[in-house]
This record gives sequence, C-alpha cells and structure tokens, in this order.
Amino acid sequence: MKFGITYHEKLKQYDLGPGHPFRGDRFENARKLFEEKGIFKNPDVTILRPKPAKKEDLLLVHEENYVNHIFELAEQGKPYDIETPVSPSILEAALLIVGGSMLVTEMVYRRELKRGISLGGGLHHAGKNYGGGFCLFNDVAIAAQHIRQRLHAKRILIVDYDVHFGNGTSDIFYSDSQVLFISLHQDPRTIYPGTGFVEQVGRGAGEGFNVNVPLPPGTTDNLYLKAVKEIVVPLAREFKPEIILANGGSDPHFADSLGSLALSVQGFFKLA
Repeated sequence: MKFGITYHEKLKQYDLGPGHPFRGDRFENARKLFEEKGIFKNPDVTILRPKPAKKEDLLLVHEENYVNHIFELAEQGKPYDIETPVSPSILEAALLIVGGSMLVTEMVYRRELKRGISLGGGLHHAGKNYGGGFCLFNDVAIAAQHIRQRLHAKRILIVDYDVHFGNGTSDIFYSDSQVLFISLHQDPRTIYPGTGFVEQVGRGAGEGFNVNVPLPPGTTDNLYLKAVKEIVVPLAREFKPEIILANGGSDPHFADSLGSLALSVQGFFKLA
C-alpha cells in the first residue's frame, strides 16, 4: 500500500505573521523539499488534495458557539488571542488542514493507504470550546471522531510527541475509553500550556486512557526512546488500536527555539 501526503497551495495561508513560528513559507519549503527529493514522482507516494472541512465536521468535536465565534472573528479580522490571529485566509487554510487530516485518516483506516501525513496538522491546543497556542480547530481530534462516528472505529490511539502537551486533545477525550491518548512532552512546569502532569489520567470511563509522559528539559534521544519503548509500546499492545494517529512536531529537536528537549534527526527517524 502507498504512503499519502496531503498538499494544497492554500495551506500557506495559515500564516500567523512575520517572525511567527507558524508562517506560510513552511508549506512552500516542504513542497520544494519534496520536489528536490523526488517524492512527488515516487510511485509509492500519493499526493492527496484535501477539501475544506465543513461546519458539520468541526461540530464533531467543537461546540457550536465556539465555531461561530471563530467564523465571526475571521470576518472581522480580529485575533482569537495575542498568539492566534484569525482572518478569512487563515480560516480557509485551517479548514483545509482539518479536511486533510480527515482524508488521510479515513484512507488509512479503510486500508487504502499504509501511512499518511496531513501537512500542517496537529493543532492540538484547540479544545471543545477554546483555541490558542496557534490552534483554531483540533484536526486530529476531528479526524478521530470522523472515523468513530461515521466509520464506526472503536479503538483509536493518539500518540502526541510535540514538545508541548496536547491539552485540547486531552480535554476532548478525557472521559473516553475508546481513545487512548499518550503525550510525551517537556515538563509542563517549564513550558506552555502548563498542564500535562502524570496524575492527569482521565475521568470516569476515560480513567487510565490519558497518559502523560513529562520529560525534563535537555532530554536526548536515549531517554526519549526509552520512554517510548517502556511506556508507549506496551500500552499500545495492550490497547490493540485499529489505527494510530501521531500528532508530531519538529519542536522536540535540539535546535528548535519553542522548546528545550534535545532530540536529533536520527532520534526522529527512530521514533517514526
């Protein structure tokens, strides 16, 4: 089976401003790299053109008043908060990111792809009725709910290895036993959003299905991969997921200014 990558020229509109970590040139740079490496011509790689998510898709996870608020902010060109601007073009790109994550997740679940990447995806700070941390809509959570409610998936594993705790995703599935959420992130006492402690294990039916693995600043490949081997892998085997959604990020890299973990490129390869 093939490997899928979502790409759309309007993804570059998810540009939060000059000097901001979330700039549109990330997508152009990714496209150029794919072309240089011949990825677009690889017969084992399928380039997927996403369609924008509809409001009904957003409501799989988000409350209607929050969704309406974001659309109103886009019309007015007003920011959600100081770190998260909103405009018509940013909203359009956000809907494409959600649509891309839904598309690639569905295709992997249907076994039409072996693996896939949703470019721009992983907006894990958006919760049911809030955004922030550069995130408007939680594409990973929406993709999970998409295959649960429409394709009847029963066991979904979400592994989040962004340097920041995925507070939005955690909150959305905090009382849910059909989604196992495991987050490896920098010690929340030292980084945004300030939550994601080991004692946050879920609630009610979801108790034990929210697993946080806080790591000290300076964590290198050996300790990080040890945590994956000794915590993530055994839990995944016990849970027996039908599909694994990886919420990745480059910010655990030692040279990334957004965090203080110290993974190498080789560490990322081993993680994948």
